[in-house]
Amino acid sequence: MKKIFPFILIFVLFTDVLPAQIRIDTVKSMSAPLKLNSNYVSNPMYHYSLGIKVYGYEQFPRVLRDINSTDFISTPLSGIFFKVNDNQISYRFSANFYNKDFSFNNECADCEKVAGKLTDYSLKFGFEKSLSYSTIQPYFGFDFGFRKNRFKGAGTNAGTIAYTTNYEVLAEKNGGLIAPLLGLKINLGHFTVGAEGSLDMLFDYERQEKTLQDAARTKTFKKYNNWEYLAKPLGQAFIQYNFGEVD
Repeated sequence: MKKIFPFILIFVLFTDVLPAQIRIDTVKSMSAPLKLNSNYVSNPMYHYSLGIKVYGYEQFPRVLRDINSTDFISTPLSGIFFKVNDNQISYRFSANFYNKDFSFNNECADCEKVAGKLTDYSLKFGFEKSLSYSTIQPYFGFDFGFRKNRFKGAGTNAGTIAYTTNYEVLAEKNGGLIAPLLGLKINLGHFTVGAEGSLDMLFDYERQEKTLQDAARTKTFKKYNNWEYLAKPLGQAFIQYNFGEVD
């Protein structure tokens, strides 16, 4: 047994090396077809992107004690953004603006009717990371920024019962935010279309100033610090123009 053991060992080593050599040759022979099938040529990369928020569907910070504050608001053509692209990571800078008439029931459905002008804007910076180089690219990311919300209007009784003295009101919120996001974009050469959803986690300082429409023009002032979690199932549907092609 001891005499034939060296021959058995040589045989085992030989049979192991031979398939390995075959696998190496196979890999080498397949290298050319892999290059021919590469799709990077049809998906050029660009250094920069400039885009517009075409549409959004999102929650806004609560105004006073709006009983329907969790409702979603449509926001067409309300933002612009700029991106610096580095392979699969893009660094984002965006600005969003909203300014429209706004009315709501305050405290309860039969308590107060409040109407006025709502202004909301935010400035954000962050990043997004694409999960592939293909034409259709899912991505995730984070935004950080500042948000300001301002409402100026007047409140009256909502029904026949005298719940309140009519008043004028100014309510403002200023705060910082962080927003995780998920999205999907389709690259069409110089143009890209896509959509994303996010969650704004907003910590704000709020001040409310009321002037009653009584003989003394009585004024009241309140201030609060709040955490608000604002869902954006469609944070933005967008179109962007890509330029500065990578060599």
